Amino acid sequence: MAVTSIVIRALASLGRPIARFPDSEGYESFQLFGEIDRMWPVPLMYSLVQSDVARVILQIAIGSAVWIWLGVIVCRISRWPRVSFMLVVVLGLSPEVIRYDVTILSESLGISFAVWAFAVSLQLITSPTRGIWILWFISLAFCAMTRPTHLLIPAVVVLPHLMRFIISKGKKFSLTAIAMCALIVMGAVQAQANSSTSLLNFYTVLAERVITDDQRYQWFVARGMPDIAGAREAFGYDYPADLSPEVADIVQLPLGQSPPRLMRIGGVALAQWAKADGWKTYVTYVVTHPTDTASRLTSLIGPTLSP
Repeated sequence: MAVTSIVIRALASLGRPIARFPDSEGYESFQLFGEIDRMWPVPLMYSLVQSDVARVILQIAIGSAVWIWLGVIVCRISRWPRVSFMLVVVLGLSPEVIRYDVTILSESLGISFAVWAFAVSLQLITSPTRGIWILWFISLAFCAMTRPTHLLIPAVVVLPHLMRFIISKGKKFSLTAIAMCALIVMGAVQAQANSSTSLLNFYTVLAERVITDDQRYQWFVARGMPDIAGAREAFGYDYPADLSPEVADIVQLPLGQSPPRLMRIGGVALAQWAKADGWKTYVTYVVTHPTDTASRLTSLIGPTLSP
């Protein structure tokens, strides 16, 4: 069954057109320090091979390996080992998983790293040896550092350890808590170095979620967002050369990315506000408007699960 799953996954992707996107180039530059295009796990993997075909093969290989690994772990703790293994492997072959193998982005490896971390977490519960603990930390690091939002994972893991530390008045602490805190700090440093991509993503949120809705737009304006003439009609994308030097210097457009038209129309005033207070204001909106937030999450279920 394991070999069959590898063959099926390979046949599903090899020979198909490889999808590249404007931000694919950002994943081809691997560095740990300084201004970075993307957090390190995916660029590290992509740096091991040179061609897009090789990267697709790499994604297929890693994806197949981690799902088989998870199947083996579930098989060991299940009362129905063969059925459990088969179900896990079949789940790993679902279109929602393997469709990303032909894209030069973080989705395929991001899913694989998450499955790997989950598999090793189960293994740690059943066999808590030092070697498994080290492997668990490595897998969690790859998973958590794939995207800034994934840093929530070590934050959740460390929470009970911090609570125990506080309740014991500093008498009880664990190596796990120290490791998770270190991972969060490392992730925060890399996320900060990835500020240009974060700012670009915020402009996309503004264009899709804020300027298109009267109530949201007025809420943001009331909290400091510049009310720029023509901003609410700024849809689509421009060429990087269309940005003024002043705006380009603020936003530091990531390699290979096209700027949303809102970036040019909003000018320096919007760029300065977005960089200084954009995400902070948006988080405030999300927290203070739970109904709207829940509605948005519900609307994303279809596109997320659709093959």
